[in-house]
Amino acid sequence: MSKNIKKLGLVPKNSADLPWFLRQPPKLQSISHYHQGPGSHPLGYTLPAGHYCLELITHGRGWLKVEDEWVEVLPGDLLWHIGGDSTIGRSDFVNPYACLAIRFSGRVTKQRLVPRITHWEEIDEVRQFTREMLRLHVDDKFDSGVLLQYVINRLYFQARLHMQGMTYAALPLELGRAMKMIQEDYAQPLRLAELAREAGWSVAHLHDKFKEYLGVTPHQALMARRIQAAREILSSSNLPMKTVAANCGFSHAAAFCAQFKTATRLSPKNYRRRQFYGHHSGDVTR
Repeated sequence: MSKNIKKLGLVPKNSADLPWFLRQPPKLQSISHYHQGPGSHPLGYTLPAGHYCLELITHGRGWLKVEDEWVEVLPGDLLWHIGGDSTIGRSDFVNPYACLAIRFSGRVTKQRLVPRITHWEEIDEVRQFTREMLRLHVDDKFDSGVLLQYVINRLYFQARLHMQGMTYAALPLELGRAMKMIQEDYAQPLRLAELAREAGWSVAHLHDKFKEYLGVTPHQALMARRIQAAREILSSSNLPMKTVAANCGFSHAAAFCAQFKTATRLSPKNYRRRQFYGHHSGDVTR
């Protein structure tokens, strides 16, 4: 991970660092699908201490004031408001915004472990989620505490997915191109010279920039991506190891098995067994 990314201070180290509302039950106040009328701005308000609001944009176009600047928000944008923050304050007069608004209260905190604005990529999912949450909220038989915990955890999950994508967006453009090539073409016999050519750098400069921003060499980044792909395949198929190795860019199954065990402390066979059955046969290096 880039040292620049680490400076953001947005990545919790363990469960104890999670927001309090993921560990202690807050109180749900309301869930609504707010539609701003055309030709006017909303009456944005500042939340008092101990009050929280999550706004998930479903339609249209609005603006949120962040540090004296108006920031445009569009469908899929997820806004995390804590005490002292203001909600959306402007709307497009012709294409007014609509948002799922979740309001709750609880322990006073200034903790913010996700950015103020994140994004949920799949708009159809956003709108389906909105409909489902409204349906459950108006059902008096459904426990409001359980519903709120689900809403917060689901949106927190989507925010974390967005933050993971931000990691590469924050890299220099040239390095981002090389990483994109690794992410997409990992199964090909990539060579360092090809990655350097994609970035427009010399091999030595590429190596230095990988170490500076990501803390690994290009080869280590490629191996990590291949192992990630192998873990996905092993967790979802019964393909022979030789096929898994080939699908992940390894020319020999033996090299794949050795690299996989170095990375996970498990052989591919026992990793699959653990994923399918919840145990492994002691195949771990201590």
